[in-house]
Amino acid sequence: MKSVISLMALLLPAAVWAQTTERPTEKKAMDAPVVQQVVNEMSGSNLNSTARTFNLSETTTKGSPMALSVWTPGTLTFQTGKSITNGLMNYNVMSQEVWVKRSARDSARYTGASVKTLELQLESDNQPIRYEHLTGVMTDEAALKTGLVRVVYQGPYSLVYVPVKRFQKAPTSQGYGQGQNFDEYRDESAYYIIRPDKTAERVKLNRKAIANALQSKGAAFETVLKDKKLDPKVEADVVTALGGI
Repeated sequence: MKSVISLMALLLPAAVWAQTTERPTEKKAMDAPVVQQVVNEMSGSNLNSTARTFNLSETTTKGSPMALSVWTPGTLTFQTGKSITNGLMNYNVMSQEVWVKRSARDSARYTGASVKTLELQLESDNQPIRYEHLTGVMTDEAALKTGLVRVVYQGPYSLVYVPVKRFQKAPTSQGYGQGQNFDEYRDESAYYIIRPDKTAERVKLNRKAIANALQSKGAAFETVLKDKKLDPKVEADVVTALGGI
C-alpha cells in the first residue's frame, strides 16, 4: 500500500507540471488567429482606407495660375520698347503679370498692361508662343480686350487663345466623401476668331463652330479641311486651314 502511495506521490507532481507547461502552448494556439487577424487588418483594407484618408493629392491645391506648366526662356518686350531676354519666364493668368526668374534669388514681376509682347520658347516647339494685346476688338469679353492673349494665327481671320483661370476654393464644411475637398485653379481659357471688321466670336475647335464664325469664308475653310485631310480639332491643322482660305 505504501508503495502505491509513493508511486502516486511521484506521478502527481509530474502531471501537475505537465498541465502547467501545456497551458501556455494552448494559449498560444488560441491567440495565434487573433494576432494574425490584427496583422491582416493593419496590412489590409483598414490600412488602405487610412492611406486614402490622408492622401495629399486630395487635400492640396490642384492646377496653377500660370499659363504654362513649365518655365521657359523667352523675350519680354515692354510698351516703352525695352526688352528682357535673359531668364526663365511665365505668365500668371490670375494676376495678369509676367514673371521672370534670372536666378534662385533674383526674380521680378511685371504687370500685363506694361507688356507689348511676350514670346516663350518651349523646347518641344519650333515657333515661340506669342502673347500680346489686341487693339480695336469689338467684344464684351474683358480678358479679350485688356489681357494678354496668345496669337495662334494672324491673318484676315485670326485665331487667338484667351487664357482664363478661376480659383475655386473647397467648401469649409461638407459631409465625408461629398463634394470637392481641394482648392483648384480651373482652366476656362477659350479660342476666338477675330474677323476683318474686328468683331470676335468664341469658338470650339471643331468644323461647324469655326466655319460659322468665319461666315462667308466658312465654305472655303471646310473645303481646305477636306482637300488636305485636316483635323479641325487639332490647333495646328486649323492654322493650316485658315492660311488656305
